[in-house]
Amino acid sequence: PAVNRLRRARAEGASFDAFPSLALHLTGEIGAPTLLNPLDPWPTELDRRWRGVDLPAWLKEVAVAAKKANFAALWEAQADVRGQAALAVAEARAAFDLPWFERWFGFPAPELHVYGALGSGPNNYGARRGGARPAIAAYLGVSKDERGIVIDGANELLPHEVGHSFVNPLMAEHADVLQGSAERLHGAVRERMEARAYTTWETVLNESVLRAVVVRYLRDHGGETAARVEVAAQLEAGFPWTPVLVDACGAYDADRARFPTCGDYAVELAAVLSVIAEEESERAKSRPHVLSVVPADGEGAVAPGTSTIVVTFDRPMHDKSWSIVGGDAVPPGENPGYDASLRVFTLHVRLEPGRSY
Repeated sequence: PAVNRLRRARAEGASFDAFPSLALHLTGEIGAPTLLNPLDPWPTELDRRWRGVDLPAWLKEVAVAAKKANFAALWEAQADVRGQAALAVAEARAAFDLPWFERWFGFPAPELHVYGALGSGPNNYGARRGGARPAIAAYLGVSKDERGIVIDGANELLPHEVGHSFVNPLMAEHADVLQGSAERLHGAVRERMEARAYTTWETVLNESVLRAVVVRYLRDHGGETAARVEVAAQLEAGFPWTPVLVDACGAYDADRARFPTCGDYAVELAAVLSVIAEEESERAKSRPHVLSVVPADGEGAVAPGTSTIVVTFDRPMHDKSWSIVGGDAVPPGENPGYDASLRVFTLHVRLEPGRSY
């Protein structure tokens, strides 16, 4: 019953940061979670994707499933792994400067929790809880290598995830000013944002502003080199407007007499976002698009005799201005190139049975 109810919720969109949002609103014994606060009125910080789920009933089902599966014993058996994760978290937390965020945004933060999110893989999340026991939390995905349990890139991840607890409510508070320009930006970059599971204008707005703030944080704590490395990472991640927003953050920071808090800068931020949205709209019009790929991406099993991968574009492309990347995930190939129209690119491949590419 617990799994079936969760599957239904997942089909309706309860995924990604919906889970850590819920986790921060839970209490109780290991394997028997209960809600920390009543759901009426709905806690403003609890992800609304849970509205369609009878959470009290589901949590009872979870407790029954945990008892049947002897989850408490599993949890205890992982004590060494959890201990290593806790050490990695403690190291990251000790290097983190929460007062910087409080000064920069202009308002204090509630109690901060940082967790090594076992089972989260490479994903990291930030969450916030209001009410009588306000808190913010960062859930950092852990990995295992020769060093043991580690959190790769914690110095960049922790400011990002904690920053969500500042940026998200602030952007929501000033949505009446920011929505128009944020919607235009989202419309211009929808395809590549949705590929990253950023499916709403609110998420694109939050991520865009937050990434610029993190650059400012890293500049103050690691110098210009750290800031340049982070900007390059954001360009590669599909946020080419990050340098513009970094400059906007600098303008805000340089005039705190006029803008005591980040919220006071909302009108100016909306104007900057409007310019970015216009530029991205023009880029989208001029950007080439893939019309088809054969075999189709995600098609599943392909015939053993498949010997070519063919990509067709909507316009002539620049020859000798391409690369085939992906390491071992790319099948060995030869004679890659365009046809005479420069619209159809073909790679002759040798596919091995039983392999995924």
